[in-house]
Amino acid sequence: MLPKVLADTPLADALVELLDGQAVVVPWDAGQDGRVAPIEGVLTYGHVPVDGPLLDRLGTVRVVSNYGVGVDHIDLAAAAARGVRVGATPGILDGATADMAMTLLLAAGRRLAEGVRYARSPAFTRFDPGYMLGQEIHGQTLGIVGMGRIGCEI
Repeated sequence: MLPKVLADTPLADALVELLDGQAVVVPWDAGQDGRVAPIEGVLTYGHVPVDGPLLDRLGTVRVVSNYGVGVDHIDLAAAAARGVRVGATPGILDGATADMAMTLLLAAGRRLAEGVRYARSPAFTRFDPGYMLGQEIHGQTLGIVGMGRIGCEI
């Protein structure tokens, strides 16, 4: 019998395929009332609270895995007290988050969203090389508050 994993959000097709034949994925609502017991794993993505009362209600959980970086929504002490292992992926998104920060910085400085809206509007009738230049980012100094993993990646 395959282990049952309670998931707090619908999973991506690739993840469903990966779990096929390895586990039975149970939607969050169906797993809350005991109809599909026993639940051996919990997969969180939407950051629902995973605390002592939930672990007690499920009873047979052996592992909680967060599909993401933080575990603030998981009561680590409650999990440890019940022998439940907790998994997360710290650092996995540092580069991607730094990339997005730089993308947004460049887009804001160069007024990208505003320019795209203007170019698609009826008001745009001809190209003017001096209009909506924004601010040059090259050669500027960037101040980063907090030099944690993501700040260092930036």
